[in-house]
Amino acid sequence: MPRWISNPKHNALIWCACVVLALATLAALCVSGIRLESNILKLLPASEQDPVLNAAVENFADQSSRKVILLVGHTDRETARDAARHVAEQLSRSAQFSRVRARTQSNPERTFYELYFPARAGLLPPDLLDELES
Repeated sequence: MPRWISNPKHNALIWCACVVLALATLAALCVSGIRLESNILKLLPASEQDPVLNAAVENFADQSSRKVILLVGHTDRETARDAARHVAEQLSRSAQFSRVRARTQSNPERTFYELYFPARAGLLPPDLLDELES
């Protein structure tokens, strides 16, 4: 084995050079803008990607990415409700949220409608949508 491999000073220099190279690569990626792709459909080959489905998924992701759902629980129902009210009050006072809804609607059909109606055109295949419109 060559002497420079067993020399701790050389090993430390090689290690430092690797760390500096990794940090420089990370810095270059940060400057150019790191984009994390969360759309699983982008993993499909180009021939398998459906542009309409892609647009619907992106639209749904854009709408849902601006929503936060917090669940507050406790073994005692009243304690859980009080804690949920307290959290809702704190979030309402914060400038980080444009709207805070602390209770679910009593009408599940209305909730379903509000969730899916805006994306209804993107959830159906184009041929079925044309058939429904005619």
